[in-house]
Amino acid sequence: MGNEKQALKNLNLVSFSGLGHIESLSKEFRDEAVVIAKDFSPEELKKFAEERKGFATNFFSCKVFSKKDDSGLQKFRKLADTAAIYSGSLEMNAWASRQKNVLVLQPFSADKNCLDLATANNFRDNSIVSCFLFSEFLAEKNSARAPFLLKNAALALKLLEKAQAPVLFVSGARSANEMRASKDLASFPALLGAKREQIAPLSAKALELLSGALK
Repeated sequence: MGNEKQALKNLNLVSFSGLGHIESLSKEFRDEAVVIAKDFSPEELKKFAEERKGFATNFFSCKVFSKKDDSGLQKFRKLADTAAIYSGSLEMNAWASRQKNVLVLQPFSADKNCLDLATANNFRDNSIVSCFLFSEFLAEKNSARAPFLLKNAALALKLLEKAQAPVLFVSGARSANEMRASKDLASFPALLGAKREQIAPLSAKALELLSGALK
């Protein structure tokens, strides 16, 4: 990922494509750009590319992969603005760690610890940005799984911090009601036992990488 462009300061990521609703909230939240992360088809990406021209917000497409697909990843790198791997498992983290310049969504789960230091080091070396999706914590907040999700997220964050791998906290909203301002999520690491000043440089690095990668 290049760094010729000025790094964004506020970037959000959501998983729905109601651009009108997103733009109205993004103006209120003062987000500079919004990444739409979905399992786009080639046809949907073409439609999205045309639709976003009618909005002032900087919208970017992100093709999400939920299973290993090397040929598909290479194909969609040419079609979408960026690509992401939805993880939550050891297998998907291992696959993601062998790629370059991708996002990893939720490199942990409530079920088990899915990350080790070697994988976190690979994330750093391959310019892979780990994204923590706030919406998934909201979805589990009243469930019996919530303590385990927080525990494993805290462990993943600790390993990413030790590796000095880029980390970003984003909304991950599946609807307008779940959207949160990217700047408001800066305090989220504290809930996972991390100090904001320790995570801030990792998030700045993530924004720098994404600013250079997004078309």
